[in-house]
Amino acid sequence: MHNQQVFAATIGFFDGVHRGHRHLLSQLQKEAAQRGLHPMAVTFESHPRQVLQPGWQPQLLTTLQQKVELLREAGVERVEVLRFDDALSQLTARQFMAQVLQERLHVGLLVTGHDTRFGHQREEGFSDYLRYGAELGMEVVEGTGKPSVRPRGTRRTDRPHAGLPHR
Repeated sequence: MHNQQVFAATIGFFDGVHRGHRHLLSQLQKEAAQRGLHPMAVTFESHPRQVLQPGWQPQLLTTLQQKVELLREAGVERVEVLRFDDALSQLTARQFMAQVLQERLHVGLLVTGHDTRFGHQREEGFSDYLRYGAELGMEVVEGTGKPSVRPRGTRRTDRPHAGLPHR
């Protein structure tokens, strides 16, 4: 990683860039700033499930272009859009962390969501990511999940895109 920017990254599909995503992105920015790193969101051009379950079509809240714009508006310096294909789906979590995050994208810090799972068949979890990160020299921290307090006087909504600017 000589003479290259090093990034703090989080991974997700980020459809709608909703409040929970924004909370994770805020944590990413704080963790990155504390370490002098640049915040990056790693996402996918199409939903990974479309490769894993051919014929499945998601009902998306945002187009890829809108998602990238919303991620940037949320303060992410770089948005990396990956093509999720059969080859990528076969990588173990360790292979993904080494080959994609570290070697290709120069990630020095991975901030995972509370329910983030990646790698072949999503078999591995946070404790595995911690171990692989230690082996690779990549720091791994777990985000705290969704904001825990709803402002007084507001009500719960079943609209996952609530709070997004109208477009």
